[in-house]
Amino acid sequence: MNSQSSLSSRATEVYLEEKFQIQRAVVVQASGPALQERAVESVHKKEVLIRVEALGLCRTDLRVYDGKIPVAIPLVPGHEFAGVVECVGADVTHVVCGDRVAINPVLACGDCPFCDDQLCQQTQFLGLDVNGACAEICKVPSSAVYKISKDLPFEVAAFAEPVAASLAVLNADIKRDQRGLLLGDNRIAVLTQRILQAFDFSNVAMASPEDLSSLEPHCFDYAIETLATTQTIRGLVRSVKPGGLVILKSRQQVPIELTLAELLPKNIKFQCVNYGRFDKALDLLTTGEVEVRDLVGPAFGLSDFEEAFEYASENESSKTFIRPQLASISANGNR
Repeated sequence: MNSQSSLSSRATEVYLEEKFQIQRAVVVQASGPALQERAVESVHKKEVLIRVEALGLCRTDLRVYDGKIPVAIPLVPGHEFAGVVECVGADVTHVVCGDRVAINPVLACGDCPFCDDQLCQQTQFLGLDVNGACAEICKVPSSAVYKISKDLPFEVAAFAEPVAASLAVLNADIKRDQRGLLLGDNRIAVLTQRILQAFDFSNVAMASPEDLSSLEPHCFDYAIETLATTQTIRGLVRSVKPGGLVILKSRQQVPIELTLAELLPKNIKFQCVNYGRFDKALDLLTTGEVEVRDLVGPAFGLSDFEEAFEYASENESSKTFIRPQLASISANGNR
């Protein structure tokens, strides 16, 4: 071990001794989710410890929490978050302790030939494959850490992951002069609509799943789903023109039933989109080109995690947050 590594290792030991030797975290386990005390992990040379300031809850987190997405347990859920750098490994140079940061939870392997094109097929995901951010402290690879402006609220910065997911629609084969349909009445649909508007896609209709049956058939050049079910995909196939494009972007865990007989006569094309660039998502949030402050919902303390997850499961219009550094916050903002 060289002298720099020795100093880094010693710095981590001092950090653990003096500051965060034990942290609290919500842990999904066989008996159900529980708030536990856990040892803070040491950082390796390319890792960073983040003090979690704002964690947004999404549908994926709710499914992990409820056991509807199988994960290796015990596991700390949570992936949409921002916070403050508390400790860095020896090889980390782009951030230092005290920096305000947002975290990209999609962890590419860094070695495969597809990583440069953001198409890594060996990714891990915070809160699914490795411990996430429903905790006071979260350890992440340094490549996942992005500095944010001092003026950007942590809750807004935590929207970078869903904004990056919405940016993915721009990777699809669509043109501004085409007529589009955006399906959904949820937050990700609203974010996707705002992304399209920010990039001058003005000829896009928005419809809820209940509206699909009343839409005129064969009239859209493309359709984007944010809620994939057998019924909604069939509705979108019906709505697009022959030869039209259906864009798939939600991360549906339940199989969808379609027959080739209902697809082939229309020469339907399907295109899957995953993520846009995380740094671009942060730029859009920082400049205000994509506004999300009206989507920021109530915050809860870590001790109130059960109330937070219940509230998030019943309220789709705004995003529920957990603020781990605050002792106890209820939905109405009272400590």
